[in-house]
Amino acid sequence: MDRFIKNVYFLIILIFSGRATVFYQSQEGIIFIFLLTVILWFYFHKPIGKSYGIVVGVWLIYCAMVFLRNGEFTPFFYFRYLTYITVAYLLVNLFREHLFLKFEKTVYVLAFISLFFYTWQVVSTESLFQFARMLDVSGEMGRRSEEYRNFLIYTIENHGRDYLNRNYGFVFEPGSYSVYLSLAMLFNLLRTKINLKPKGNLPLYILGLALITTYSTTGYAALGLLVVYLAFRDIKGWSKYVYLLVGITVVVYFYFKLDFMHNKIEELYVQGQDIEEVIDRAAKSGSSYSGGRFGGFIIGWNDFIQFPLLGRGGVTILSSGMVGQGKVYIVNGLANIMSQFGLFGLVVFFYFLYKSSVQLAHYFQSKALYAFFIVIMVGMTAFSIHYHYILFTIMFYSLYSIKGTFYYKTQNKSLKERNENTFIYRIPSFRR
Repeated sequence: MDRFIKNVYFLIILIFSGRATVFYQSQEGIIFIFLLTVILWFYFHKPIGKSYGIVVGVWLIYCAMVFLRNGEFTPFFYFRYLTYITVAYLLVNLFREHLFLKFEKTVYVLAFISLFFYTWQVVSTESLFQFARMLDVSGEMGRRSEEYRNFLIYTIENHGRDYLNRNYGFVFEPGSYSVYLSLAMLFNLLRTKINLKPKGNLPLYILGLALITTYSTTGYAALGLLVVYLAFRDIKGWSKYVYLLVGITVVVYFYFKLDFMHNKIEELYVQGQDIEEVIDRAAKSGSSYSGGRFGGFIIGWNDFIQFPLLGRGGVTILSSGMVGQGKVYIVNGLANIMSQFGLFGLVVFFYFLYKSSVQLAHYFQSKALYAFFIVIMVGMTAFSIHYHYILFTIMFYSLYSIKGTFYYKTQNKSLKERNENTFIYRIPSFRR
């Protein structure tokens, strides 16, 4: 029974992480996740560990400092990140190193499901919309599209005449979904020691096919850089240079060949240069606009210059993208951290992301110390993925684990045996 409850909790956190409905993103949704986490914390009799106390203590000190400086009380900003911290702590304590395998397997199952609905979408888009309308739980998402629907495990959206069938999976946007797929593929490649045989590693190809159907610049870039890096770090002999050459060739070819890569990046860059015009338009119309990847970075940099040490601390009106009744919001995750938390946030983010990346590589006995770091950095450049509970947990995994080396048991084991949940670790994994 306990195992079932743990798995259901993980699935709930993963689905909520997709942010595909109004409720998932709302204050009520965050309160629900916090209360559910606290209830399960008591149910599983988990102690309040030293690491959790330290993290919460640092967070409360930060909140007090920005409150005294700004003179603005933003309780839900404080509570929101307290929820992320609490969810991360419980997930890590419940699953320990199995968290990575659990993530890979669950995303794989959801990727398989998404391919079924994506095929349906390509064959008969309108009939899938009819089906989605009956089960829709998205609420009034306020998207700039003709129609947006979500039924828990799949999202579909219509952008009109220029509509391109894209696989959203369970997430609110295909680009964000591609980050989940890229991470699952990374865990798979590290776990199987880069086993590329379709017969022996079908999940890798299901995940890869789902990633292709997202048509995401972010996903393609993350996978391309990951392949190049893994080929250089984990493949021995001269064959690594062959893989490296092939990987770079494929990345360069698709970058210039596919419109949604080179042209899209160029367009976003140009839009970023015109961010002042976007801000002016938002001020005059009183509407909200996206600053884009590059434009959002400019806004984040301006906020950083104004509040270099602690950021603006959750006070929206202090952002340079907030003018009058209009708002130009930041999509870029790194720019968001820079704007919101200043140097404090950047140091914390990069330090623990680096530690988590190294710890993950050690756990899988891989030399690819920066593989996880690379995927997350590509994702953060495009989206504020630190708002996703499960991604936040994995990024800050090292916050709750002590120094040491964790090994995935692969020596002298067949692929079938390696795919089992067989783990060994030399030292106790978590502070108590």
